[in-house]
Amino acid sequence: GLAHVAMGMDASVAHVVLRLVTSLSAAMYTMSAVLNVFEPHVFTQGVVAFYMIAAGLCVVVTEFSPFGLDKLMRAFPFLGGYCGRGVSYIILGTLSLGHEMGTLGQVAGSFMIISGLLAVLMHFVGDSYGLHYRDPARSGDFRRYEDNLVSGEPMF
Repeated sequence: GLAHVAMGMDASVAHVVLRLVTSLSAAMYTMSAVLNVFEPHVFTQGVVAFYMIAAGLCVVVTEFSPFGLDKLMRAFPFLGGYCGRGVSYIILGTLSLGHEMGTLGQVAGSFMIISGLLAVLMHFVGDSYGLHYRDPARSGDFRRYEDNLVSGEPMF
C-alpha cells in the first residue's frame, strides 16, 4: 500500500513530493478562496473564503520560508512537525468541500486533505527531514522542533 511505498522512499524524495503536493493544493485552495470572496452565494461563504486565503498563505509560508515558519511557530507551535501540519491541512481542506465553494474549491480541499494525510503518514514512517525552526535563544541556529521537545528546554 501507500505506507509501504513511503517507507521504501528516500526521506528527502518523500519530503520533496510532499512539498510539491502541498504547494499545488495550497495554490488551488487559495485561488478558489479568492474566487469565492468576489462572488459569495451567502455572507458566511465570503467570511470562510477570507479564512481560506489566510490559511492558504500560511501553508505556503510554512512549507517554503524558514523565517516565516519561525514567526508562525510562535503562534502555532504544532506546525513544527509533520503530524501537526497534517492534521491542520486536513481540517483546512474540509472548509472548501461544500458545494458552495464550487468544483475548484472541492478539488483543492480534497488535495489539501490528501496532503494532510501524507504529512501524517510521514510523521509515522519518515523522519523530520527539512522541518526546522529558528531557536530564538540561539542566534541563527536552526534546530528540529522535535529535538527541543525531547530535551525538555522551553521552546521560546
